[in-house]
Order: sequence, then structure tokens, then C-alpha cells
Amino acid sequence: MAAFGSENFIREFEAKVNSSKAYEDAAKDWEGDFLFIIKPEGPLTHEVVYYVDLYHGKCRGTKLLASRDEMKTKFIYEGPLSSWVRLFAGQLDPIGSLMMGKFKLHGSLVTILRYTRAAKELVNSVATVPIEYPADWSGTFRICNSRTFVDDPFGALVLHHGEHLFRSQLQEPERRDIIETPALDGVDSSCASLG
Repeated sequence: MAAFGSENFIREFEAKVNSSKAYEDAAKDWEGDFLFIIKPEGPLTHEVVYYVDLYHGKCRGTKLLASRDEMKTKFIYEGPLSSWVRLFAGQLDPIGSLMMGKFKLHGSLVTILRYTRAAKELVNSVATVPIEYPADWSGTFRICNSRTFVDDPFGALVLHHGEHLFRSQLQEPERRDIIETPALDGVDSSCASLG
């Protein structure tokens, strides 16, 4: 499991991308590097900045940076922590999220729109990396039905290992929908607290 905001996380992401035939096929003509910037929100008090160099269907390198000013890239993809949690969970589409204002892009949107399938395969790769969020964000980590849940202070409920849910304190209807989801049936009775 890779710790959120760590060098290890972006290295695991790089390995997953480079082992994805689907991404390689979808991005065979892609040339462009990114800064992926996770903006402070809730318990996150500083920006997390990842450098990702993507070229012809492969990831040529990644790095956790000290700041966004450390490297200049062709593209910057940035958004608040809650949007990244949902994206990592596979619950947001990387291109649709731009249109909804969940993320901002610095660079050519026209170029990005030509590679929507590649963007989706990139997200599919990151969704397979189990992420460990800091325990002090919530004080509660739970193992439920052999899967790991994290409750965070601003209302996200994240289920790792490929199945993910998210609820926002600001969106009560969404919260009710998720509470009623069959995937949560029996969760409370089979949870063990880790924090």
C-alpha cells in the first residue's frame, strides 16, 4: 500500500502505467509531461506536486516535487484533495471533471481532448494502486469485509482495492444515495477499527 503524498505512491503509479497495455495503445502518439497538483483542502495543509513524464504510451519518469515552481511542464492538472480522492478512486472522469470544474488544466485542452481514452486508462492505472491515507486525518481506519475504508474529516468514505465510494458534507442527496448502496450492506457489523 502506498502512502498518500509519498514518492512511493508516484513510483507505484509509474509501474502500473508502464505495465498497462491499454494505456500504451491509447497513448501511443502522446508526447507531454504533467504536473499533477493536489491543492490543500480539509486535513491537507500544503500542495502535493507530482511530476509525470508521459511519452508514446509509457511513463518515462515521475517525481514528488517540493513545489510547483520546481519544474516547468507542458501541462498542469490541478484540483482540491476531495476531487483527487474521487479521481484516484475511479469515481471521476479525468476529462469530464475539467468540464465540471472539479479540476483545472493549464495547457492545450484541444490536445487533451484528442486523448480522452488515454486519460481514462491513466486513471484506471492509478485506481489499482492501494492508497494509505494518514491516520491522523480521521483517527479511524477500518477493515470491512476484507477491504479498507477511510473516513476523513470532510466527509469522504473511500474503499480501496478497486471499489470506491465518496460522499460530501455539502451534498446530502449524494450522501443518502451512498448510504443506500448495496456495497455498504453489512459494513458496520464486520468492521474492525484500526485507529
